Amino acid sequence: MPRELRVAGIFETGWNRFDTNVVITTLRTMQDLYDLDDAVHGITVSVLDGVDEFVVAQTIRSWGDLNKRVLTWEEQWSDFFMGARPGEESNSFITLFVILAISIAIGVIFYLSICAKLAKSA
Repeated sequence: MPRELRVAGIFETGWNRFDTNVVITTLRTMQDLYDLDDAVHGITVSVLDGVDEFVVAQTIRSWGDLNKRVLTWEEQWSDFFMGARPGEESNSFITLFVILAISIAIGVIFYLSICAKLAKSA
């Protein structure tokens, strides 16, 4: 088994946890790399809009000891959401950004009005 693979592209999201842990490839290739034969490390379950993913996760957890760990997407990537919920750090960043944008806009308006007055007096 080592097997040669061709890298078709590299992407960077700027989020280290994602960038260092994600490979987009076929299931068969990953099974070969991990020497899993036909087994898998995990599965992903998608739910329809309006279905509570936390209820689905709890239902799967209640099926007994199947040697599994059940996480919703939000639970699995919780550090990605850190600061992205209303009322947390992101609001401070957004507020700072809005204040900065408004300040720049006011400065540009003052600059243009001064330029207009100077042009009239010349």
